[in-house]
Amino acid sequence: MKILKDIVAGFLEIGEKNFLHRDLKLANIFMSNGSAKIADFGFAKKNRHIPEREKYNVGSPLYMSPEALKRNIYSIKNDIWSIGVMIYELLHGETPWECRTEKELIEKMVRIPVRFRESLNISSLMKAFIKKCLEVDEKKRMSLEDLKRWVVDPKSLEAEEVSERVTLPPVFTLLNTLLILTHCYPTL
Repeated sequence: MKILKDIVAGFLEIGEKNFLHRDLKLANIFMSNGSAKIADFGFAKKNRHIPEREKYNVGSPLYMSPEALKRNIYSIKNDIWSIGVMIYELLHGETPWECRTEKELIEKMVRIPVRFRESLNISSLMKAFIKKCLEVDEKKRMSLEDLKRWVVDPKSLEAEEVSERVTLPPVFTLLNTLLILTHCYPTL
């Protein structure tokens, strides 16, 4: 799945340059000459390698990690959480948790493990990859080094096999993203 590889490669480049994006979501992925490109660096900041507490939340709640939503804490692990949400959304056509409020979203993130539709042919290793990105315990969540290993050694998550076995839903558009956001946040 080329889009997945492009997103991960772009994220690794951001991480290597010591930046946090802080607003990774499908609406900030653009296609250029057949390649997916990460855009909108309006909330990006230099990574100081220690989780930082902000005075206010930045980013899009459906893609934010529990520690960012609950405590305004930001680190590279928040962007990795966002990658997990984006990959899940690419495979399912929706984000992992349905919600009506931010409070409900946080409760579901910490209480309800990620579930995968049986009708989708997703390998157990791809499921493990997504679950590792969406690990609630930040210390157990995939690290930048884990992500690099996965790119260098596709066998670690059967990346090549997954790209042949996964059937994607119809192209996910900005309109679909807006519909999901307005479903979860009716006041938008």
